[in-house]
Amino acid sequence: PLAFSKAYEHNLAQGHFFLPGAEEAVKALSKKYRLFLASNGTASVQKGRMTSANLYPYFEQVFVSQDIGYNKPAREYFQGCFDRIPDFDPNKAMIVGDSLTSDILGGIRAGIRTCWVNPEHSPAREDIPADFQIESITQLEALLEAL
Repeated sequence: PLAFSKAYEHNLAQGHFFLPGAEEAVKALSKKYRLFLASNGTASVQKGRMTSANLYPYFEQVFVSQDIGYNKPAREYFQGCFDRIPDFDPNKAMIVGDSLTSDILGGIRAGIRTCWVNPEHSPAREDIPADFQIESITQLEALLEAL
């Protein structure tokens, strides 16, 4: 089981895929905004995917739950991220994510703005209200410029 688990994680770390327009959007956003990545998961898998996708140049820091010691949506996860960001200002921060129950709920608990990426047009939840909702990451730059 241990060998299988290691092989599985190794192979999982090798792959990545981009949502339509995501790679270009991240590149453009990184020229105007400070970008950080917050992810649940195993550090080796997430770091492997970031390397495979060549995304490290666009993010100041990458925060993986295994390294932080908590998972999203725990407030402690977000506080662990905030503590590692020089000059962090929660009033200027926004979490952008596709999961209501980890990204958006976590952002709400942490006291920052939230933007739900909802390409499937899933129904919103009254108990987890996102501040903003977009259907594609390509819409994020326009949203940020309007704020």
